Amino acid sequence: MTSQSGLATYSPIKTVSGETIQLKDDDGNVFTFTLTADTVFCQGATRVSDWTYLKKVLKKASVTVLTNDFADKKALVIWDQAPKISKVDREIVFDLPPMCK
Repeated sequence: MTSQSGLATYSPIKTVSGETIQLKDDDGNVFTFTLTADTVFCQGATRVSDWTYLKKVLKKASVTVLTNDFADKKALVIWDQAPKISKVDREIVFDLPPMCK
């Protein structure tokens, strides 16, 4: 999903480290996002301090990553939850998970 040069993707984790997360979609495309000190990590409804919980997310499970710059791909928020995707009047509506606290 792209909107105003941003990107949100929901895919399984290929690899994750303290610097990047790579997601791999069903077609084999790999999306690489940079993790920064400003990245927010949401484990369920709880905000966690770092990326290490993502190592426990199964490779078959998917995560949602949001960035506001399609070219730079710095991860703003990473959720271990799926977005809600619905169809309203032939238009696909993509709702991100709630922000963690």
